[in-house]
Amino acid sequence: TASIERVQRWAQQDLLPWVQRKQAMIHDAEEAYALVAPLGIPRWRIAAASRLGDMYLSLVEQVRGSPIPDVIARYPEALAAYETALDEATEEPAGVAVTRYQSCLSTATDVRWFDERSRRCERALNQLDAARYPIAAELRGSPTYEPRAPARPGAPRLGESEG
Repeated sequence: TASIERVQRWAQQDLLPWVQRKQAMIHDAEEAYALVAPLGIPRWRIAAASRLGDMYLSLVEQVRGSPIPDVIARYPEALAAYETALDEATEEPAGVAVTRYQSCLSTATDVRWFDERSRRCERALNQLDAARYPIAAELRGSPTYEPRAPARPGAPRLGESEG
């Protein structure tokens, strides 16, 4: 049978070390992505922050979305301990995901660059905490739009030289 003590022991001996190994790998990726910031290209900073947020969010979703063993699901006390262990193990990576997504959205807002990455950050923040991060209800232009006139303003006069 599942007991609260067994669940807690599993969380300490198996779950937490696994989460820490995953976080260490993401940290290595974070060091590589940090090389983007000095380049001074806002859309790359937005993309890097978005991707890092995605990595941390993926870790959180893997842990919290893992199937509950039947032996635990049958016992309410063990199930509560299991869910608490999952929440505690993912509290830090979820917080880091929020920070990365906030950085992404902050950069996008500062430079007015709204693309699929910045929208992804906005949706992810809403997913993590809908009350604190509602989806913006404003229309935004494409970051790649450049107005171009098809010709010089004004109508040309026939028969006159431009010289």
